[in-house]
Amino acid sequence: MPTTGPMGIVVNLLNFAYLASILTVAALMIRRYGQQSPEQQRSSRWLLAAVVTLILGDTVHIVAYAHRTLSSVEAIALHWGGYLVSWLGVGSFATSFTLTFFYLFALLYRQEKTGHPWTWVEWLVVAALAVRVVLLFFPQNNWGGPAPAWRIYRNIPFAFAGFVLAGMFLRAGSKWLTVAGWSVIVSFTCYLGTILFVDRYPIAGMLMLPKMIAYVVTVVSFYKAEF
Repeated sequence: MPTTGPMGIVVNLLNFAYLASILTVAALMIRRYGQQSPEQQRSSRWLLAAVVTLILGDTVHIVAYAHRTLSSVEAIALHWGGYLVSWLGVGSFATSFTLTFFYLFALLYRQEKTGHPWTWVEWLVVAALAVRVVLLFFPQNNWGGPAPAWRIYRNIPFAFAGFVLAGMFLRAGSKWLTVAGWSVIVSFTCYLGTILFVDRYPIAGMLMLPKMIAYVVTVVSFYKAEF
């Protein structure tokens, strides 16, 4: 449930500051991308696609959160498999969907940049992300309300893919991809801490703040690595 009152305003300000930060980096990426050679663009396009995809989902999520906290309108006239969807549910689905492709594009960048052959490990990451996308569409996720079991189900393959990809970045031999690898680990650790403990300990929701900072670090690292 979104925070209301003065704290809700603070959360919204932090959300929009985060969005402004990654939008700024994306704008710099786009400008530099146009100045790169076709050879450079073959790898950098995947990082640009990853960041743009991240922005699309997070924009929907942040705007939906702001609408809910500022208007106090909880539900919208939309049903999904018999469940009523909330504004926050729409935002959560959007960012969950686009984040999956964020990591897919990051994997494609790693493959293009390093020339590493596709092995069963890379295909397993792709399969985990595909399973994640399929699970997102099940109405049992109850995007309009609580669904603690499905919140865990859909994040098991996602966390697996994220941690494996982080390990790949740590072994890539690049300073900025190493930074990105550690920031991905931090973001997933905070995310898992939230989804596992927030129902019992609401204070665990505060872990979303370092998670958000970790994503800014990841995006900046992508920019430094390729642009």
